[in-house]
Amino acid sequence: MRGFYSAERLASYYKDADVSVVDALFTRDEGGRAAIAAAPSQVKCPVLLLAAGTGSALADGEADRLAAQLSDVKLVKFPGVGHRIHGLRPEPFLEALEPFLRRVRSA
Repeated sequence: MRGFYSAERLASYYKDADVSVVDALFTRDEGGRAAIAAAPSQVKCPVLLLAAGTGSALADGEADRLAAQLSDVKLVKFPGVGHRIHGLRPEPFLEALEPFLRRVRSA
């Protein structure tokens, strides 16, 4: 496969990911749950959390719980939109993304 979903490109997205958190996402054992629970407290940068309404990777209410754990977060919900927010609703996606990037860039 070539392009956006090529193996080489996908691997580069996760090159800096904490291996214990990635492993926890798949194992869901006690240590995995603890790693996932501790991860938000380690985030020290501004976060833009885009929450899909249907077909989301997050369970109902999980976006709100995650946002409450982060110190500098902007939560934008997209009700009725699936996982690929940027492809299904590009204009609202950009309306959420651009102000966030301007704020982070000016900091």
